[in-house]
Amino acid sequence: MAKKLAMFVMVLALACLAPCSMAFAVTEDTAGNAISTDNGGGQSVSSDFVWAGQSLDMSGKTVGGDLLAIGEDVNVTSSEIARNLRAAANNFSVNSTYVGGNVSVAGNSVQVGTGSNVIGGTYLFGNTVGFYGTTNALTIAGSDVTVDGVVNGDATVSGENVTIGPNAVITGHLNIECSGSPSVSPVSQVGSLDVTTSDNGEGYSILQGITGFSLVMIPVFFLIGYILLALLISWLMPREVDNGAAEFKNRPVILLLAGLATVLVLPAVAFVLILPIATIPISLSLLFIAGLLSTISMSFAGASIGRLVFKKMNPYGSAVLFTLILAAVSLIPFAGIIVYIFVALYTAGYFVLACGKRIKANKAYRSNGAGPQGGYGAGSQNGYGQNGYDGNQYNGTDGYYRSGGAGYGPQDPFANDDSQGPQDPFSDGR
Repeated sequence: MAKKLAMFVMVLALACLAPCSMAFAVTEDTAGNAISTDNGGGQSVSSDFVWAGQSLDMSGKTVGGDLLAIGEDVNVTSSEIARNLRAAANNFSVNSTYVGGNVSVAGNSVQVGTGSNVIGGTYLFGNTVGFYGTTNALTIAGSDVTVDGVVNGDATVSGENVTIGPNAVITGHLNIECSGSPSVSPVSQVGSLDVTTSDNGEGYSILQGITGFSLVMIPVFFLIGYILLALLISWLMPREVDNGAAEFKNRPVILLLAGLATVLVLPAVAFVLILPIATIPISLSLLFIAGLLSTISMSFAGASIGRLVFKKMNPYGSAVLFTLILAAVSLIPFAGIIVYIFVALYTAGYFVLACGKRIKANKAYRSNGAGPQGGYGAGSQNGYGQNGYDGNQYNGTDGYYRSGGAGYGPQDPFANDDSQGPQDPFSDGR
């Protein structure tokens, strides 16, 4: 047991380092989307681009859809993003980049630099936040906040220390919430200004810190949890992981339909059974099973399907990588809903089919094996078939094996007496 625990700790350590060390080239799927851990961000993509890793330095690239980036350092320069940019990073910066939709970023140090043009709104959360670009709406929450760009609309800025620079142009209403007096440059251009100060600056700072920390770390904690659970499932349930991959490869439609039926029927049955007092334990058991399947669905699907997608990779590595991909895509609006539905159907469908096979096998075992006197066939009282347990054909009509040597006699089948038949149940009786 100690060796297994030590091995598990080593695997967990590697899993935490995996997003930093693994890298593969950008390849678009049939929908035009791309996923990468390459530090350079890879080539331009025609639709959505999902990146995860330690450091991303994307320059001169074109993304035809959304850009989702998760990492330690994320830098986007001189690029074009057709729709939205969403990122979570310790250090984030975007400069001289066109974004056709919204920019939503959470991190420690967040900066939208000069030359950045955001057609939609810009929403920044962090410790140190700076906005120097152009956007049509602005919302910032942080500790030290600087606004020195152009907002063609309204802006809301919350922070402990707020600075409105000389190049700031805000055509609409500017609402500032801070612990003290904000620093507003006299040459800045603001349509209208409303300042709300807090007497308890320390309390406000703590609140902002908790909010920023939650926005950044909660998705990271979920991501780490998914990966660790995928490793645990791969270690404790390797047969189920392999069988799930084989079932999905051979019968994907049946598996997903079985999962759909389970997802629809199981809660309904649990609700019906909760009404009579006598069946409340059954209802609670069904709800527990549903919750358990929902909890492990992302990790089980990642570990199982990862075996199919990354066939040449170590099972633990494939589990980590594909779970990371699923979890990253789940952060994208609409696409995330599809991912959650798919992994729920996949997991529920597999376990329902596996239970069905187990029940069918048990029925066949009982119908083909149970003898009239407690044995496993029409043989002697404690025998395992007509001619013994050591037969050559499995699942025979009269017992567990069809032919073989003399079966056990009516006495103790394990007694050292030649009258009871051969002592070795797998011998030929000679």
